[in-house]
Amino acid sequence: MRGGVRGWPGVRLKRAPRSGPVELVSHGRLLDEANVDQEEALGVIGVNLIYGAFYYYEPEKLIASLHENLPATRMQVDMIKFSGPAYGGIDNRLMSLQLVSQGLNATVMFTADGESVQTTEVLHKKAIIVDLGRLRPVTYEPNESLAGARKLSLNKQGT
Repeated sequence: MRGGVRGWPGVRLKRAPRSGPVELVSHGRLLDEANVDQEEALGVIGVNLIYGAFYYYEPEKLIASLHENLPATRMQVDMIKFSGPAYGGIDNRLMSLQLVSQGLNATVMFTADGESVQTTEVLHKKAIIVDLGRLRPVTYEPNESLAGARKLSLNKQGT
């Protein structure tokens, strides 16, 4: 396995006097093999996060700034959460999708309540079924496909 050190870089700050704090929390994975390279990458991510929190008021720009001076092959960011008064109208699900569209990760996952979660935490040591399909127009085909896969899975577990 290449790299794989995981961490939670985040920052809490006040943008203006007498305002509530804003908080940015992310979860990522460093892909370098050597410890010294991982330390360097973590430092760059931390500086980018702090700089972005102070100077980028648009979350999309802040997300884009996370990998400045650091190739995407050295890190992955699989979750990001914005909170506080400055980020009141932000949908964290859309910000997680920005991680995918900007090449910081290949997948994101949400709970039924719409909270962003770590894909690896939810899927670790779990059997999953991947069904490729279309949701436009909405049809019952995915439900039928999943019901058939569930039936096959239960039959294999029973034997």
